[in-house]
This record gives sequence, C-alpha cells and structure tokens, in this order.
Amino acid sequence: MPSRLSQNETITSIGETLASARRDQKLTIKDAEQAIKIRSKYITALEKDAFDQISGEAYVIGFIQTYAQWLDIDPLPLVDAYKKELGLRGDPKSDNATLIDSGSGRGWLAPVAGGIVILVFAGLAIRLIVNYF
Repeated sequence: MPSRLSQNETITSIGETLASARRDQKLTIKDAEQAIKIRSKYITALEKDAFDQISGEAYVIGFIQTYAQWLDIDPLPLVDAYKKELGLRGDPKSDNATLIDSGSGRGWLAPVAGGIVILVFAGLAIRLIVNYF
C-alpha cells in the first residue's frame, strides 16, 4: 500500500511531489515511461504541473494515480489537490465544463438523424407493399 504521503500532509506542488519521489528512488523519466506505459512527455508535464499539456481531466487524474502508485505514494491527496486546483482555476475548457454545458447546440442531431432513418425505411416499406400488390 502506498505510504510515502499521508492524506493529512500538505502538498506544495503535485509535480514537485512526484518528481522528488522519483529522484529519491534514483529513477529516470524513461524508467517510469517503460514501467507504467505513460509517454515521457506526459510524465514531464505532470512533474512540471503543466496539466494543460494533457488533454482531458480524466487522463490527468489517471496519470497522477498511476504514476503516484508506481512511486509508492498515496495518489488520493495528489488527486484531491489537482481537483482543488482545477476548481480554483475554473478552466472553462475543462471536461466538467463540457459535461455540464448542455447548451452546445448538438443535442438535436441524433434525434433528427434517427427520425430521417425511420422515414426512409417507412417510405421503402410502403413502396415495396404498393409494388407487391
């Protein structure tokens, strides 16, 4: 069980916590990349707190969890710190903003396309019935 960081400990920087743990264990970014199958550019972005270089909050959270566990760090305080930072930052391009924003204007496309498909099949069925008799 990861134990290097307790939930009560204050995190100064997510990236610095991860980079420091990696350096303490004398591991390279390449070691991490090979072990956890996360590209080195994303590991570097995590260590520099450059989360905007990783597309999507879900990926950032997943990468933090995977990397922290590999470094034997409890990922929960890091993920919580990221979510807190995200809330304070209020990034309108974040996944949450996209999920909450239902006014994107694309909600009508699927029902209209479905209606068109039904009308086409109904028309074909009527033609077949008329031509059969």
